[in-house]
Amino acid sequence: MDPKQYLEQYERKRTQIEINNMELESARAELSELHVTLIDSDIERRKRKLARMLREYINQCSARIQEAVQTQHEIIKTINRVKCDKCKRLLIQKYVNGFTWEQIAEQFDCSYQYIAGDLKQKAYNLIAEILSD
Repeated sequence: MDPKQYLEQYERKRTQIEINNMELESARAELSELHVTLIDSDIERRKRKLARMLREYINQCSARIQEAVQTQHEIIKTINRVKCDKCKRLLIQKYVNGFTWEQIAEQFDCSYQYIAGDLKQKAYNLIAEILSD
């Protein structure tokens, strides 16, 4: 995996966490609604089955969230190993904080061409070295 693909995982994992959190909230709400007691035994049996399925789904969502958070932590640890402070800041601003290259150039008071060209390539090369260790 090249450095850019590796770093772009962070945003994909953020999206995955958001989606799973919404699904988790929905499943938990459904599960809490099932706790209403009904008399009909067939309905009760179906409720228990649905509750079991929802608990399994909740566990799966939680596991996916944990895996995504772990991947994000690994990416941040990799970025923090970059020796060049300017490259490290660039990578954090772009991949962790989600800034555009234009916004980063403005923050660094540098040209877009320098940020999106030379400095970005230097940062990718440093990430590639770390990933190859």
